[in-house]
Amino acid sequence: MSILNAYIRGERPDVDWSQSWSVDTVDAAAWAQLQADLRREAQALLDHVETGVDAENETRLTTLISTVAHVAYHVGAVRQMVKVVTAD
Repeated sequence: MSILNAYIRGERPDVDWSQSWSVDTVDAAAWAQLQADLRREAQALLDHVETGVDAENETRLTTLISTVAHVAYHVGAVRQMVKVVTAD
């Protein structure tokens, strides 16, 4: 989500997508930090949607709409993984 927010801001970060799932174990503090980071990026995305939608700028509008759909897919995947990891 941080990469998508960067693109919305007009940045073009250099991304190594192979590292996307490189973290497979975290302690409680690292998990809390990941959750806080996710909340921050989600709020930034919501802020972009609420304040940045310009119907006259078709590219920006398309980017925002596709970003929301893309993030929803990944959040759903993470939720499924959490269920597997935390299953008793």
